[in-house]
Amino acid sequence: LGAFVDEIITLTSSYNFFTSLNFDASNLDPVFDGNYKPNLSTGPFSSLGSAFGWIISKNLIISRLSNFIWINFFLLLCVLFLSKIFRLDKNIFFILSLIALLIQPWWFGSLYSLGETFSTICLFSGFILFSRKRAIAILIMSFAIWFGKDIHLLSFAGFYIYIFVKEKNIKNVIKDFIFFSI
Repeated sequence: LGAFVDEIITLTSSYNFFTSLNFDASNLDPVFDGNYKPNLSTGPFSSLGSAFGWIISKNLIISRLSNFIWINFFLLLCVLFLSKIFRLDKNIFFILSLIALLIQPWWFGSLYSLGETFSTICLFSGFILFSRKRAIAILIMSFAIWFGKDIHLLSFAGFYIYIFVKEKNIKNVIKDFIFFSI
């Protein structure tokens, strides 16, 4: 896989962010300056693995592999959490989730430190969790949107419109909005 500018911007931004823990979004140089890029369409957590891989190796291949491992580890954490709440067989759930992760066409974006896979795991976990732990699910889904991929706002809107039509409860909407805004 050849390097491309989105990968370099994401890697340098997440590396700078995690090594300084500073949300400085200055744009002296719009590509490589500052610790976090507000114009990135993905947050720093989706590339945590690549930043860590770069910190320990300064090697792009290891950085990519580290991010892929991070995404799969994150998926495993979500599966363990959800399988405990819903009393599911965690092994079967993980295998099916891994297959679902790998058959979607943008899985390789995790090698490039892009946030589609990470944020989709968050959003889907929130959808699943909604019936049992509504407040946590809303927080997870908002995390997937604001620190993952903004485009997930469309999926969330469709999901939430369905919930609102089904429940017709304005008090829940207000509570959910507060959690979403956090």
